[in-house]
Amino acid sequence: SWTDTDAKKTNTKYSYFVKAYTKNNGESLHTDRSDIKSVTRIDTPKPDDAVNVKQGIVFTWKSVKGAKSYDVLRKSGSGSWEFIANTKDTQYTDTGVTVGKKYTYTVCCSDEEGKKRVSRYDSSGIEVTRCIAAEGKSLGSDSVKITWNKAKNVDGYAVYRATSKTGTYKKIKTISDPGTL
Repeated sequence: SWTDTDAKKTNTKYSYFVKAYTKNNGESLHTDRSDIKSVTRIDTPKPDDAVNVKQGIVFTWKSVKGAKSYDVLRKSGSGSWEFIANTKDTQYTDTGVTVGKKYTYTVCCSDEEGKKRVSRYDSSGIEVTRCIAAEGKSLGSDSVKITWNKAKNVDGYAVYRATSKTGTYKKIKTISDPGTL
């Protein structure tokens, strides 16, 4: 085998064939050529976002022209990349995460069956720490009840509020009793 390091253009179809040869009295004698094989170089997918939700962490990325499916990779802390899923979507919900643990996600393109990787991956990835997911419920015209699941090994909780999801958040309450729900 040989690696063509000059095939750098993405979304370009490269076609190849191989001929064997022998030297006889200083002259190269070639055999018939192999069948022509074509390969399309595919862009590296770009991680977009990783967000905590009630079910886990939702990791999203930009779609890539020509991609048939995507392999989602994750590493914990400073560990090594591990395969966690193959999907045809441009998002994946990772439910196998632990509160307080730091995760990094990246993605690469895979063939239609999810058996062979056909692109590189962004080695920096996108980092997120799993935190508790809170939910709110209106209790009438003047109050909102915020609930969350207990987290282990914490000293308390801080509650933040904004008037929109992308607004500026301000800490409005510190709860120092870790048994509080």
